[in-house]
Amino acid sequence: MVATSLVCAAVTGSIPLAAAYDRLTLIQLWLVAFVVGSCHVLGMAASLSYIPHLLPSHRLLEANAKLASANTLSDIGRPRPRRRVDRRDRCRPRGRR
Repeated sequence: MVATSLVCAAVTGSIPLAAAYDRLTLIQLWLVAFVVGSCHVLGMAASLSYIPHLLPSHRLLEANAKLASANTLSDIGRPRPRRRVDRRDRCRPRGRR
């Protein structure tokens, strides 16, 4: 989990460094997004699988329930992107698309 956080920090730090030297490219941004996303998936899987090593077996059900509740609340609380409305959709008759 620490390694994935360090990799994310290093890769994300490469963006302002490349921009300072005028070497920032779209491919680098894509690679950074891919690496950060991959590290996030690996880090979340590691954090969920590490719980049985931290807690006794009789507390696992409660811990997993609290983690699921926290994840659900964070999903509900974050802002959603707005749907872009195309002006052409308003001009068309409702029967045809």
